[in-house]
Amino acid sequence: MPALTAAVRVKWDAAHRAQLLAVNAQVNRVEYVTDQAQYNQAEYWQVSARGDCEDKALAKEELLRLHGWPQGSLDIAICRVNGAGHAVLIVHTDKSDLVLDNNHDELRAWDDPEYDWIEVSTGGLFLPGNWVKVSKNATV
Repeated sequence: MPALTAAVRVKWDAAHRAQLLAVNAQVNRVEYVTDQAQYNQAEYWQVSARGDCEDKALAKEELLRLHGWPQGSLDIAICRVNGAGHAVLIVHTDKSDLVLDNNHDELRAWDDPEYDWIEVSTGGLFLPGNWVKVSKNATV
């Protein structure tokens, strides 16, 4: 799968790798609670003390931004995993695009066949109009 077009690509080095692994593991330990159980809504995107996949992706983005990662190097992506809807954080480095997933503490590759990509935010902005449709055969 081709690499994503990113607003900013962070230099890939041992320090950045360690930071990504630490943030991913830290947020993955947060209690998983569906939006329906927590907010009585099918979907509600919110950084909170507990949450579902998109809440955890947003929390990872927020923590990395606090660590100095530039906005354009972080995007949220929507995909299907085993047929179920899922959200993850995408990190753009000068070597590759990486996936921080609440189902895995290790870093995953953008082209990991587990993910059936639907859409990805652009430029680190998660607002309507800043999302691009993605297919396995297309470059964003």
